Amino acid sequence: MQSEHMKAILKGAECLIALEMPQEAIQWCETGLWIDGKHPKLLELRKTAEKRRSELQRENRVKEQRKRKEQQDEDLIRDALKIRNIQVPDEIVRLPTGDHLHLDSNGVLLWPVVLLYPESGQSDLLQAVVETESLKTQIDHVLAEPPPWDEHKRYRPDRVNVFYEDDEDVPLDPTRSIKELFAGKKVLGGVVKVLVVPKK
Repeated sequence: MQSEHMKAILKGAECLIALEMPQEAIQWCETGLWIDGKHPKLLELRKTAEKRRSELQRENRVKEQRKRKEQQDEDLIRDALKIRNIQVPDEIVRLPTGDHLHLDSNGVLLWPVVLLYPESGQSDLLQAVVETESLKTQIDHVLAEPPPWDEHKRYRPDRVNVFYEDDEDVPLDPTRSIKELFAGKKVLGGVVKVLVVPKK
């Protein structure tokens, strides 16, 4: 009877370790060791559970530190946006590429910018555009050579209009900086999205 009870304790401890529940596994091991204090398998399982408990505690501390750092960084970004009168009303988005709105070491905002070409169904991602740079600088660089999909060579830097995605009626002045262009505007997710359209 005691043997069957011990088997159940061993099985339970093993399952708890597999389920990443080391503290509970240790308690099961202690129960078994109260019956047989020198049981080699229980001693081994307890050692494994204690090691995993320490690892999980360390991982949790790292996660908490990262979370606090991310919150501090976001608070600084929010303060910088407020000073610039730019609104990001929702959560700052981290794109699948990992890119997101952030501050450099000098307190300058770096924006992910998506150039959308609606007539061609194409897009370009500019990963970290300095807020003081103009859209024209970026577009001149991206369209310096015709894109492979631009068979008719319609997308040239001097032959396109640029529109804010949320206001397609008024062209943006691409010679102005992002900081200037979006003062007083909302930028959803902290990702600047502009439409690039060939001039008629």
